[in-house]
Amino acid sequence: MEKLKEYSAMGALVIVIAFLGFAYYLVGQASADAETWNRLFSLFSSLEALGFAAAGLLLGRSVGLPGARAIDALQRENAQLSAESTTMRHVTEELESDLQAARDILSDESELASKRIDAVDAVTRALMRTSTARATAITEMTQLKGAGA
Repeated sequence: MEKLKEYSAMGALVIVIAFLGFAYYLVGQASADAETWNRLFSLFSSLEALGFAAAGLLLGRSVGLPGARAIDALQRENAQLSAESTTMRHVTEELESDLQAARDILSDESELASKRIDAVDAVTRALMRTSTARATAITEMTQLKGAGA
């Protein structure tokens, strides 16, 4: 494959040299008659297309290759950043979901704590009533014993 590139570069160089040589020859034929000049000029037009294509191959290889490599590197970096961005988006979504679940749990625990406080208050009131009723019962029993003795 490397040899093919080398041969195509050499071929392009030969075409460019031939084009420049023919252009030099054409300048030397400037005093030729109109018919000869027209023939030479049409031949020059054909060689011109080949010469510029060959020069494009040679210059494109030396000028375009570093730019193409830089573009490839940027495309690879862009693809990597895109993949990282997608990963980060998924991680962010999972974290937001976990955070919402934690908020729900805290809300449920706050509600349970409030219910526990209400239950403790209710038990405390019941115990106070029971204590009051017991104290009243003891007082009444004491009074009854004192009245019956």
